Amino acid sequence: MKDDLDKKLLKKRKKSSSDSKGVSSDVIYNAVISALYRRGGGGKCLDFGAGQGALLDLLFQMNRFSDLCGVDLMEAPAHLKPNISWLIQDLNMPLKIRDDSFDTVISAEVIEHLENPRAVFREFYRVLKPGGLLVLSTPNQESIRSKVSLITKGNFDQFRDRDYPRHITALLHQDIERCASEAGFQDGSFGFSDSGLLPLPKLAVRWQAILPHFFRGNHFSDNVIYSCIKK
Repeated sequence: MKDDLDKKLLKKRKKSSSDSKGVSSDVIYNAVISALYRRGGGGKCLDFGAGQGALLDLLFQMNRFSDLCGVDLMEAPAHLKPNISWLIQDLNMPLKIRDDSFDTVISAEVIEHLENPRAVFREFYRVLKPGGLLVLSTPNQESIRSKVSLITKGNFDQFRDRDYPRHITALLHQDIERCASEAGFQDGSFGFSDSGLLPLPKLAVRWQAILPHFFRGNHFSDNVIYSCIKK
């Protein structure tokens, strides 16, 4: 019985992974890369939830990582460079990676797809070396757009019925900080994509198209970037 349930659960997770397409936007990738430069990311790097490998390609071009590894439930993309390693596994489960293996862990738009964010943060902490850097991004629940959706629709904007079961875990900033702190991380810092849609469902207009230098930061960004250090 348990094996049948496990198979059904894995099948569901594979479908969810496939439905997510395994790709984020250039805006999010650029925000993650900016955080890497700002916080000094380098060395051996793990892309947790690497999807189709688009971010790995950008990380490779940075020429600041000695080794790159992607992990995902999806198969390795055909275009993956031969010197980039790949691990296939369910991201909800403990990673098949030794303790203190990486200098940098990146997770772009992944944690909202997973069931237990605290367990995920503990895994980030475990596989990072002391002094290692974690950079992750996730939908921003504290933007004006998301708050309006919560008030008018009863759910955060990217966690409505249309998004389920791809997006299952909505995290406020305080939730992220608590997960990181409880896992042992320190020196947490928030950044934002500085790209966000107005709360007008029939008009795909971004705040930044109106006043790009004014509409920035938490209230006007659809995605938040968080970075922290394993001490």
